[in-house]
Amino acid sequence: MEQKELYTFEELCNDLEISMSAFSKRADVDEGTIARIRKGYPARNSTVNKLLRNFSEVYKIQLSRDNVLPWADEETEKTPVSSPVETTSPITANPQKRDYTREEVPADLPHGTAKLTDFTDTTGIPASTIGRWIREGKIEAITRDRASGVGEQKYLIPSEQEKARQLNQARTPRKTDAAPPDGFTYLSDFCTQHHVPYQAAADLFPRAIHGQPIKVGRRNYPVIGPRGRHDFYVQLHTSPDFVTCDDCPHEESV
Repeated sequence: MEQKELYTFEELCNDLEISMSAFSKRADVDEGTIARIRKGYPARNSTVNKLLRNFSEVYKIQLSRDNVLPWADEETEKTPVSSPVETTSPITANPQKRDYTREEVPADLPHGTAKLTDFTDTTGIPASTIGRWIREGKIEAITRDRASGVGEQKYLIPSEQEKARQLNQARTPRKTDAAPPDGFTYLSDFCTQHHVPYQAAADLFPRAIHGQPIKVGRRNYPVIGPRGRHDFYVQLHTSPDFVTCDDCPHEESV
């Protein structure tokens, strides 16, 4: 990352060359907490300081509240400003804080273009994953200066959004060596067994494919029992590449 006067927390997250889960473990900050900060929620000073310290180590540049938005903005607002001792009329206008999250898509970009941050929020694809695909040349983002003049904003046109969705469909879910509870199967293993793309099943879990997530270490893994395995067959056995097994259609025992 190039040296400059101001950075945004969003660009620090997007430009990581490691996954967000790996960075959260390194910083000892929950991945969900980082996601909330990216959406504009406040965080404890100790959490912010840990994140900025680890970003500094990763990018090999000095980062602090003084040069990373939105905290640099907050520090500016806290700077005392001299004011007259007496006033003849009350101050009616409140200082307006700059908003970096409501920028519109530039009018010259194709209809349906989305901000990268909005796209990751609506699809659930991690921003670190999208960032890696961009660096690898698998998808292309359009970068523009922010309207505020501070930092940059990335956009995905519709065709690049579709590429990202297709890449996401082909993603291999994370595995764990821990055995599932008795009578249950990891959804990812069941997908592999039946040659079904994981995301196709994950989109139906747990409403149409019943099951529950179990926590192994710091991560949740979807598991399905007898009912979920039957749901899986009912929902997905018409998929073009579906491969049956000896237990299909996985009917529940009465």
